[in-house]
Amino acid sequence: NTGKDYRVNESHILSLKKSRQESAGDRGDILDISVRDYLSSSTKFQSNYKGYKVAVDFPEQEVPLPPYFLGLWLGDGSSYESKIINQDEEVVSYLEKYAEKLGLKRACYQGKGKCPEYRISNGKKGRWGFSLQAELRSLDVLENKHIPQSYLISSKEQRLQLLAGLIDSDGHYLEQSNGYEITQKDEALTRQIKFLCDSLGYRASFKAKQATIAAIGYESTVYRLRIYGNIDEIPVRVQRKPAREWRSPVNWQVTGILVQYDKVDDYYGFEIDGNRRFLLEDMTVTHNTAMTLSLAKNAASEFGKPVAIFSLEMSALQLAQRVISMEAEISGMKMRNGQLEEYEWQQLNAALERISEVPMYIDDTPGINIFELRAKARRLKMQHNIDLIIIDYLQLMSGGGDNQRGNREQEVSAISRALKGLAKELNVPVIALSQLSRAVEVRGGTKRPQLSDLRESGSIEQDADIVAFIYRPEYYDILEDEEGQSLKGIAEVIIAKHRHGALKTIKLRFTDEFARFSDLDDPDFGALPENTFENPQSNIITRPSKMNDDEDIPF
Repeated sequence: NTGKDYRVNESHILSLKKSRQESAGDRGDILDISVRDYLSSSTKFQSNYKGYKVAVDFPEQEVPLPPYFLGLWLGDGSSYESKIINQDEEVVSYLEKYAEKLGLKRACYQGKGKCPEYRISNGKKGRWGFSLQAELRSLDVLENKHIPQSYLISSKEQRLQLLAGLIDSDGHYLEQSNGYEITQKDEALTRQIKFLCDSLGYRASFKAKQATIAAIGYESTVYRLRIYGNIDEIPVRVQRKPAREWRSPVNWQVTGILVQYDKVDDYYGFEIDGNRRFLLEDMTVTHNTAMTLSLAKNAASEFGKPVAIFSLEMSALQLAQRVISMEAEISGMKMRNGQLEEYEWQQLNAALERISEVPMYIDDTPGINIFELRAKARRLKMQHNIDLIIIDYLQLMSGGGDNQRGNREQEVSAISRALKGLAKELNVPVIALSQLSRAVEVRGGTKRPQLSDLRESGSIEQDADIVAFIYRPEYYDILEDEEGQSLKGIAEVIIAKHRHGALKTIKLRFTDEFARFSDLDDPDFGALPENTFENPQSNIITRPSKMNDDEDIPF
């Protein structure tokens, strides 16, 4: 294990575990210490305290397919359809029981000299009902095998089931070393499986190898993953694959660390769970979130319009910090580490006084369903007379009903219609953020988003009065336009659909340091004109969303 290099500042917190029963404290004790203090400690101290690896807990996720089935399909499934090619009795038995649970049939086809192929279907083409093919399509894994994010960050039991499916289909038990080996041609999928193992606290090694079949002159690069640790807890079903209990005296979860001076530079980090431990990468607020926060802050602070924000991705504390950063014009990194100049402390205090009176109401209930959201929105309308609802973001919501017999596209369609009804009922505009499909990233050219990129449901486009995309050429390393003008710090709001107005592109300035959008030529970070709500400008729509209209207007 060659280890990983990463750069931090002296305030970075190292979380270390005592590896020897020496001096004060017990072996296994955890110590959180800054890089500054660690470097000033003795060599013996540094030898006694090591880095360590832990399993990560995530909340249970609502997923459209059982994790074990998805693991089987990722390992032994056809990339183009839902069939699974496997001949292990335990796997075949599982597919039979899963089909019965769904009220469907398990079909088998076996060509001469071939392994059997199994499909779960309703037994007749064209018959409406639950479709594994449709569920796989909704997960965007057909012809694009990968582990969807909702499965990667699901509960421990869900991740164990997913890994069990991968091992039962594509894994091999190493009897001598008591480990598992998975070999794949897909590097990205192999790295995702490694992440899955790392998050469960296992030791996983990744290695590229050259595979050859001399008889046919075949040669290819494959990627081998070996997994060790408490792997006997993985609920594999194939009888020859359960692992033995781990009994090695070596603690695979403890590792040495080496801290070396690098150079003076700007470093970023973020904390999780409020415990001052940092992840290795900087967390940058998404462009959609930054834009809607700018809208919400302007509506609430400039015009006193109460705004409700339902955040399913970021916590209320994180959003509040972003709003304060925008208002104070101080970078979030500086606010987190407290390294502010005197004038910046004054700016921060002044911003806090202003923000404390702003009528913004943030609900960060994770995985909120449409019924809960509607009830909370009604209450906020009654108690605070909210004038705007923002949802971040649509695909993290659930329909609230039993979707076992439907699919995710139908569920998102139902959510979209319900939000349209909510806007009509409360007579307020609803802004719902939406994910784009992966097609944007793989498309060539400028990667400018378009309506077909909306993820999971065409009903989003159908129900909305306005569909707008935020596009930053700089994000895709496009630094100049066709005329040679700089695009650094430039963002575009692309109005791709406007039921009652023109389609156009509006250029804005994006200040990455404050995660803030502003008018392109306005040095005051885009403060809106006074009394805009009372005297609408021609280019600003302020009436309640026309999505409230029942009439069928073509678009």
